[in-house]
Amino acid sequence: MLAMVNDFDHQMELFQRATVADIKEAKKHLNLLLKYQAMISEFERRGLETLAPQQHDLYTLLKNRVLNIHSSINLIIDVEIRNIIDYRYIAGNKHVVTLNHFAEGMDDRTVERKLCKGIESVAESLKIMTVK
Repeated sequence: MLAMVNDFDHQMELFQRATVADIKEAKKHLNLLLKYQAMISEFERRGLETLAPQQHDLYTLLKNRVLNIHSSINLIIDVEIRNIIDYRYIAGNKHVVTLNHFAEGMDDRTVERKLCKGIESVAESLKIMTVK
């Protein structure tokens, strides 16, 4: 019986929870997502072959970061939370606009909690995807 409990505890640690620092980092990247996408588009508009090596490295970094962020959002299981995160960060709506948009069907505090849960979920997924 004790072995089963220890196995269960070990399985629960397979995917570590996001720390406060992980969540802050994920929120920072979510807030910069539209800027990252604009920079990627500008590099592509100029032509990748014309980029300096440092610019090409930045392009690759941003492209991977955006891909990881989108994947992390897609991994949010709760559809309602995913829709809130999509509306806020993918569509680029302000925080207040997001609260007002979703507050028609639920309380502001509920929308805020779901937004926080979504950011936490993104942070956990990013932590798993960017393991070095």
